[in-house]
Amino acid sequence: MKCSKASSALNARDRSDRSQARVDGADSQLAFTLQRLLLLLAQQLIPIGVTPSYFESLATHAFVRAAAQISRCRNGRVNSSRVAVLTSLRRAEVKRLLTANLHLEADSLNRQPRTQRVLAGWRTDPRYLDRSGAPRRLPMQGRSRSFASLVKTFAGDVPPRAVLDELRRLRAVRDSGNCVELANERTSPRRRLVRSIQGLMEILLGDLQAATQGSTESSAHLRRIALKAADLIDLKVMQERASIGADEFLEGLRHSLELPTVPTRRNKRKMKHQLVVTILVAARPAKHLSGKP
Repeated sequence: MKCSKASSALNARDRSDRSQARVDGADSQLAFTLQRLLLLLAQQLIPIGVTPSYFESLATHAFVRAAAQISRCRNGRVNSSRVAVLTSLRRAEVKRLLTANLHLEADSLNRQPRTQRVLAGWRTDPRYLDRSGAPRRLPMQGRSRSFASLVKTFAGDVPPRAVLDELRRLRAVRDSGNCVELANERTSPRRRLVRSIQGLMEILLGDLQAATQGSTESSAHLRRIALKAADLIDLKVMQERASIGADEFLEGLRHSLELPTVPTRRNKRKMKHQLVVTILVAARPAKHLSGKP
């Protein structure tokens, strides 16, 4: 009898260990996938000045809002205790976030990258402005009104040379003899980069919303194929042909759908709906392709 009980206990422990191993494996795979996603996202966000602190604030607000949507009572109130359970935040923090203004200022100094802090200080601090209120040309060194003092005031414990190199890369400053001065903001490539990434985010947002709709009818609008290439040359040819085909398809689709339904000019301003069709042509390693296209 004792041997039977011991054997049952061992079998139960073995089953429990296997179950826990499956859970741990799923968690590890999820963490790996999220890391890949966040890495790609960070590579796009860093060049336009999004810092980990700012991203964390946005993410925290987003998680609280999402948890609040599924924690709403019949009377319309949000069960903040359940939100705290779902997000692992303290209840006081949950209440503060639920009642706070969800619009976060992108130019808040404590969330800006150091380069943007320096530029903001250069444009606003009276010590670095001339009599007309324009940013001064600054010598590199000096206790006051120098680029070194500007960096120390607004960027903290980083070498001025490192900040200057990054500002030069961004084409936000230009050299003027032994001094540096601000470049024309309109010539900065950052604006174009922000618009480009904003467009990319809108595409990803639309695709994600389409893919996560609850109804089968909505999610059925998402189409995807994965084609395997024999080698890199074959992949290049397929990619070029797919791009050309995508352009031709979209132009034909626009022509077939838009022309018969375009309203008169006077009614165009009243249009409140939009159909967006996106075709993504991407080359990926074979290991990321599923067995079924």
